[in-house]
Amino acid sequence: MEAPPGSGPSPGWTGKHAVELYVRTYTTMLQSSGDIKVESLVQAHLGMGSVLHPLAAQPQSDMGALLYAVRRLPAAIASCRRIIMGQSPQGFRAVLGAEILSWDAVKAPARRRRWYHDGKNTLAVLIASKSDIDDLVPTVVAFQIEWNKLHRALQEVGLSDEDARQAAGATPDDWRRLREAWGEDFDANLAAIKRDECRIVLRLIGGSHLGYARNASRWWMPVAAAMDDLGARDAPIYFVSSNAHSLVNVLTGVARRIENEIVDWIGRSDRDLDTERRKLEAGHSRASRQNWLYYGARQVFDASPDRDRLRKWRAELEAANGIRHIAAVGTGVDSAAQVFMLSKLDAAAIDPRVGAVDEKKLHASDACIVNVDYPLGEAAYHILRQVAEQAAWVAGVYVLGKAATLNADVGDVMIPNVVYNEHSGNTYWLD
Repeated sequence: MEAPPGSGPSPGWTGKHAVELYVRTYTTMLQSSGDIKVESLVQAHLGMGSVLHPLAAQPQSDMGALLYAVRRLPAAIASCRRIIMGQSPQGFRAVLGAEILSWDAVKAPARRRRWYHDGKNTLAVLIASKSDIDDLVPTVVAFQIEWNKLHRALQEVGLSDEDARQAAGATPDDWRRLREAWGEDFDANLAAIKRDECRIVLRLIGGSHLGYARNASRWWMPVAAAMDDLGARDAPIYFVSSNAHSLVNVLTGVARRIENEIVDWIGRSDRDLDTERRKLEAGHSRASRQNWLYYGARQVFDASPDRDRLRKWRAELEAANGIRHIAAVGTGVDSAAQVFMLSKLDAAAIDPRVGAVDEKKLHASDACIVNVDYPLGEAAYHILRQVAEQAAWVAGVYVLGKAATLNADVGDVMIPNVVYNEHSGNTYWLD
């Protein structure tokens, strides 16, 4: 059973030690058992005093923690009571005889990970590194804790929206966000919460370092094939971890080439975004018009009536500029990749904020950029190691991304000068 209200870290028990105990607890249980009950992890979860789950040990609902979990788990979690983690579809087939790739592919709104639903009460998820376990397990535990708090709170009230909100102790804003997160499933989920407690079991298939390395090797194979296609198999590589759109936007000038179409479509379809453009043009906003175009272009390619024609044109333009896209398919590493041949880029099309580009040197370069869609945690290590082992020469490594900071305002940029690796104990000083 879950801890009684008010339980928490013992006096003198430091947060670091409590977190280490939590990690050791679920790591040992997952590696040595079959199915383990999430309920058996609750005490260790409460003991670490998570800043993302500050009300874990209190009887009142922690809507922030619930919303965090809901957005990082697929919607099917509301009806599933078994989660199986594995490194590859082959592992699921060998151990369970299950062809998970034939199950329904499902997604979480705010966490990129490959999930599959058997249509009943089981979810399978492919993991790319130990970091996925460290991310997923506390999220599932928090989800179960908060589900069961709501279950208890709703027993004495009806399911009318306001009665349920007040029983949960949620603010109107938090309740609205939960409704938005669950969408059309909100009423059904609320009824399920009132009807049943949540009792999830977890299982891990594999989890070896070798398995993670094998996943990274499978991820690399289509990237190497794309480099072969470009005649760049032995090219020096600039390795970049960012996202799937940043470098394409900056290096191809796609958005600027269709600026009139973007402005016209946004003007007809998105009043708020069009208002932002007018502020930019009037000098009332400090934002970048280039960034506005990049964001608007995504809407044009996704939703405009001409999207098929425009996508075809974009693909032809990128191919002519020596750019190849490699989708993430069939491995636990859910990170798409791109290869850019520097010699084929159009210097005149590069975002002017980059600065002056020497066209002759650019076209004389034999190097390429390999960009990966920011893998989570140790998956990045496995990918980078695979690139370093397979590439003829790694000319540079660049990491763009985001990290949580306890002291900041929205929009602040944090540039670290020291990085501590929790897994290895290494500290890296950045000069």
